[in-house]
Amino acid sequence: MRENFEISGKEFQEQGEYPEHRGGGWDNYTDSFFINSVMTRYSDSTFVNAIANAYTNASVYGDSSSHFEALYNGQFDNGEIDFYSRYWAGSKTLFAFLLIFMPLSGIRVFLLAVTLALLIVACFCIFRTNGIISALVFAGLFELKIMLYSSMCLAFSPDILLTLIGFILVYGAYVKKDAKPLLVGFFLIGSFSAYWGYWAYPVITIGLPLIYMVTIDNRYALGYRLRDYLSISVCWAVGLASTILVKIVLAGLVMGIDDGADKLLLRMGNEYSYGYRFVVLRSFIADEIKTSYILPVVVAGLVLCLIAILLNKKYIVNVVPYVMLALYPIVWAYLTSGHLGHYFDKTFMVVSYYAIFSFAIECIRDKIRTKNIT
Repeated sequence: MRENFEISGKEFQEQGEYPEHRGGGWDNYTDSFFINSVMTRYSDSTFVNAIANAYTNASVYGDSSSHFEALYNGQFDNGEIDFYSRYWAGSKTLFAFLLIFMPLSGIRVFLLAVTLALLIVACFCIFRTNGIISALVFAGLFELKIMLYSSMCLAFSPDILLTLIGFILVYGAYVKKDAKPLLVGFFLIGSFSAYWGYWAYPVITIGLPLIYMVTIDNRYALGYRLRDYLSISVCWAVGLASTILVKIVLAGLVMGIDDGADKLLLRMGNEYSYGYRFVVLRSFIADEIKTSYILPVVVAGLVLCLIAILLNKKYIVNVVPYVMLALYPIVWAYLTSGHLGHYFDKTFMVVSYYAIFSFAIECIRDKIRTKNIT
């Protein structure tokens, strides 16, 4: 572990804190904390170390990147131990295990391989239910907005992996013609999202799979209702919130301190008034419109949706769940307005885009099918 840790430190030094790629990138600031924390021995107890959220601080620098600097400046063995301001990330346990066998670059390749395997399975599920066009649209949006590149980031990978697992769960519910297990399934996805990471963009773990669920219902008339999507969403939210609460309580019991309790809703912008959050949200949306390179395609999708509704009024009813799910990122952006502005925050807008394209595809497919019948 020590050897791979030292190699990882050199890799972080070469990459910098926020290496970017095609508008996205890695959050090495957080990734370096994971690796630093794994190697920091705050206690003789492995259990306490996992919960302590402790890291070695390169105090001579005195800046917010002290845990990043400590990885490679020679102060790790004699640096001070400090505590990260948020609740601990359970994925550190996985990274600690992987660090035995490989450095940071190897862990990134491992995460990429797992993501690619799950993406192939998810696309196959979409192909089986919705056809090749839908599968290609999802794969295209995934690469354009989420990116396989980002799946190699330790901080981002949990939400990406859980999203793809969500697609597989929805497909399983379709095969068994029973959506009830999804209540438990998405409770666990919400819980794992809260346990594994630091809230990169967890809303994609519920938004994208539920849109897929809506498209399946449109094609096969499975009888899903708006309340079904809301019930699953509530179960996901309960899983997310309850796990965060358990983490905070457990940290207090084990450590005897507020291990990030005051930062429980770090991304919620607690210092903002509810009115000012709208100002932040408006700025966020405007920035997304200016910088999104898939905006022209999104506008084209919206035009197709509008034309479909004008041609057939029955699509007004069909569009309701799509609109609801498309608004999930907007609601999330409002709630988490305190941490907007980073490139990775915009990733969750893929939910809105996927809803637009999915509705357009389903309307076109239905129109073609109706024309062929007549």
